[in-house]
Amino acid sequence: MKDYIELTKPSQTFLLLFTSIMAYYAAPGVKSFITILLLIISMTLAVSGVTAMNMYFDRDIDSVMQRTKKRAIPSGKISPVKALIFGTILYLSGQALSFMINPLVAITIFLGFFFDIPIYTIFLKRRSSTNIIFGGIAGSMPAMGGWLAQTGSIDLGAILVSLLVLLWIPMHIWYIATYYLDDYRQANIPMLPVVVGPSKAAIGIIISILLMEIDVIIMYVLRMVGILTLIMSTILVILSIYKTFEFARNPTRIQARKLFKFASPYLAIVFTMIAIENNVLSFIRIALIALLL
Repeated sequence: MKDYIELTKPSQTFLLLFTSIMAYYAAPGVKSFITILLLIISMTLAVSGVTAMNMYFDRDIDSVMQRTKKRAIPSGKISPVKALIFGTILYLSGQALSFMINPLVAITIFLGFFFDIPIYTIFLKRRSSTNIIFGGIAGSMPAMGGWLAQTGSIDLGAILVSLLVLLWIPMHIWYIATYYLDDYRQANIPMLPVVVGPSKAAIGIIISILLMEIDVIIMYVLRMVGILTLIMSTILVILSIYKTFEFARNPTRIQARKLFKFASPYLAIVFTMIAIENNVLSFIRIALIALLL
C-alpha cells in the first residue's frame, strides 16, 4: 500500500488539492458542505491518478536519474502495468465524481489530465525547454476547478486564480531542475536550466515572479483579494527577486535547493490569505469551534 501511495506523490497532490480548496473559498457565493466534500474527493482521486500515470510514462527516465531510481516502478516494487491500471482507475473515479459538482469542474479535471499526460509528459517533456509551461497549465487546473465549483461559470476570477499557480510553477520546477542538473542531463530532459544554464534560467524565473505579482495586483484592483494578501505577496515577491538575482550571479546547487525551499510555501501562503480575507467570518467560526472542541 505504501508503494502505491508513493505513486501519487502525496505532497504534490496535497498542494494542488489545497489550491483547489482555497480557490473554492476565495470565490464569491454561499459555500456548500456537499460541494466541498465532492471537490476534495474528486480532485484527490483525479490528481493522484494522473500523477500515477505520469510515473508510468516516466519510468525510463526515473530509472536513469539518481533521485528517482528508487521509486516504486523503476525499483521493481510495482509493475508498470499495475501502476497504469491503478492510476487510470483513480483518475476515472475522480472524473466521474466531478460531474456531480458541475460540468465545468469535470472539464478542468479532463484538461488537467490532457495537458499533463499527452501534452507535457508524452510529447514535450523530452523535446522542448518550454515543457514546464504547458505542464504548468495542468497544475493550474485544480485551482480553476475549485473556483468553478463555487461559481459554476467561467469568469475572469477563474482565469486569474489559475494563472497564479501557472506563473508560480517555473520558479518551483527550475530551481529543483538546477539542483538536479546532472540528473536531467543524463536523462536527456531539456529543462530550461539544462538548455540555457542556471543563470539565464534565473531570468525566466524573475519574469514569472513579476508576472505573478502583476496577477495579484490585478486581483486586488478587481477586489478579488484584500490588502493583506497584496502586502504578503509583494513582500515574498521582492525577497524572491532579490534572492534570484543573487543566485543568477553565482548559481550553485546548494543555493538552488535553498531557493526551492524558499519558493515552495508562496502558493500556500497566498492562497490561504485570499481564502481567509474573503471568508473572515467563516474562518472565525471554524476557529472558535476548533477551540471549543
